[in-house]
Amino acid sequence: SSSCRHTAAAIFSAARFAGTGRRESVSPGRSKPPPLRRRLLPPLRPSPAGSVTAEPMGKYFLTLSVLKGPWDQVFTAFWQRYPNPYSKHVLTEDILHREVTDDQKLLSRRLLTKTNRMPRWAEHFFPSNVGRHVYILEDSIVDLQNRTMTTFTWNINHARLMVVEERCVYRENPENNSWTEVKREAWVSSRLFGVSR
Repeated sequence: SSSCRHTAAAIFSAARFAGTGRRESVSPGRSKPPPLRRRLLPPLRPSPAGSVTAEPMGKYFLTLSVLKGPWDQVFTAFWQRYPNPYSKHVLTEDILHREVTDDQKLLSRRLLTKTNRMPRWAEHFFPSNVGRHVYILEDSIVDLQNRTMTTFTWNINHARLMVVEERCVYRENPENNSWTEVKREAWVSSRLFGVSR
């Protein structure tokens, strides 16, 4: 719709004048996350079975789905999804970096603070003093020309116990431009026996 296109254009326009807005939120003693462009494209290699895995080795999940809405609408909803009454587990959302590249792609990095009650089985593995808040970095790249959006998220605390990385690619359905395809990949790696095997 035209209103969605205007919103997308406004986000691009605002990014040009927003500056970096960097704020270091990594816990003391932890290294800074890799550069934005590196995290958007994690190193991949084919597994013997023909699926795709990422280092370090662990569980890999792949889901393909179709959203019955145009790409413009999905793109706009993505940036306006928090806060909302149905996602009370998301406590905060901060934009750490945003820029429009020379080839007119929008790069963003956001910090999300979430809280979730651990499954009962997990409480046996995680120390009682482990905080229940999870800090998640989210990189994204939006290509308006090709109508694609790629996001890459990973946790930056509790990483010694478990790392969950997720990459999502949203693209316009080639057969129906009023629908959006979503390819979601996730990698889970952990030092806990059995969790990532």
